[in-house]
Amino acid sequence: IASRLGVGWLSWLPQRNFELPSAGVTGDRAAPNTARPGDALIFAHGFLGSPFDMAHICEALAAAGFVVAAPELPESLSASYNGIISRGEIVSETRALVDAARAGPGGRWGIFGHSFGGGTALRQPGDYSLGRAAIG
Repeated sequence: IASRLGVGWLSWLPQRNFELPSAGVTGDRAAPNTARPGDALIFAHGFLGSPFDMAHICEALAAAGFVVAAPELPESLSASYNGIISRGEIVSETRALVDAARAGPGGRWGIFGHSFGGGTALRQPGDYSLGRAAIG
């Protein structure tokens, strides 16, 4: 209905733009414009979310040359896991599968997540030299 009326459901909220200051990250730790061969990223969706929630971002990163893996995590509404398995176990196994598919560990890794997936990205153990990011 809102789309037919030409209004957004949150249109009553004041519009604000925020600009964050530079974090001062330089050199190899800076966000790359394109991937090096073998660079890979993992996307962790939010609670009750789906790997498709940020498909447009994953596709753009893949177009820039990154291998992007977006596993379905246990709290997804469409998850079909039998038994209890943690987000961390799924992310670790996804990373191992990508490493195996590209003939062993060979590139840098990064991890990012949306909402609850942002917490997963920040807490996941391991070397993520491309960085970790949480998207609100």
